[in-house]
Amino acid sequence: MMEAMNANAVDIGVVGAPPPIFAQAAGVPVTYVASSLPNGKGQVILVRKKSSIRTVADLKGKKVAVGKGTAGHYLIVKVLGTAKLTLNDIQPVYLLPADARAAFEGGNVDAWVTSDPRYAEAERTGQVRLLANGAKVAEQRSYFIATRSFVSKNPQLVKAIIDEQKKDEEWAKRNRKESARILETATGVKAENWEWTFERRPNFGVVYMNNQIVKEQQEMADLFFQLKLIPKTVQIKDAVWTPQP
Repeated sequence: MMEAMNANAVDIGVVGAPPPIFAQAAGVPVTYVASSLPNGKGQVILVRKKSSIRTVADLKGKKVAVGKGTAGHYLIVKVLGTAKLTLNDIQPVYLLPADARAAFEGGNVDAWVTSDPRYAEAERTGQVRLLANGAKVAEQRSYFIATRSFVSKNPQLVKAIIDEQKKDEEWAKRNRKESARILETATGVKAENWEWTFERRPNFGVVYMNNQIVKEQQEMADLFFQLKLIPKTVQIKDAVWTPQP
C-alpha cells in the first residue's frame, strides 16, 4: 500500500500501524487521516495448550515466532517489558505469518505472536493457550493513510470517504453475521472465525486523529528507531491531517 502511494497509484487506504512509520522514515509523503478504535485483545502471544510456559517471565530463553517490523514485534517488546525482560532475553524467530504458524504448530518455536483472524483460527482448534494480549499494554489501531497531495487537493472528498466509512462501521456493528460472510468472501477466512474475532472486538468505529492517538503511534515509531528498524526518528504529528469544520 505504501509503495503504491509512493508511486501515486493509490490515493487513500487502510493499513496497520507499522507501514506508515516505515514510509515516513523513508521520506514517502503520506498523511494520517483517521484511525480505527483500538483492539488490543486481537493482538496476542500464544503457547501450546500443554506448554510449561505460564507467565511472560517464562518466555526467558524461549523461541518466539514473530514478524519483524510488525505490530506483533511492537507487542512482544511491550509485553516483555511488563516482566522486566527485553528481546535479548528471548530468542526471536522472525517469520512471515504462514511460516510462523507452521513453526509453532510443528513445535519448532515455543510461542507465537499473532493477531486475529489467525488467532481465532488457532483458538478454535483447542490446541493453544493465550499467554498475553495487547490490552492496556500495546493497544493498536489501523489507520486511514492518504498521499499528501490527495489530502491537500481534496479535503472535502477525504471527509466524505471517512463519513461513509463511519456508516459502514455502524452497519457492521449491527450486522456481524453478514459482515463475517462478506469478510469470508474477501479473505478466504471462514465466517465463523470472523464472528469469533468480533466477540472480543466491541470497538467498531473510525475517528479522526487526536493527540492521544498521535502519542500512541509516536511510541511505536520511537521503539522501532531504538530497535534499528528505521534509520532515523520520525515525528508522527508532522504527517497528521486535521479536517477543517
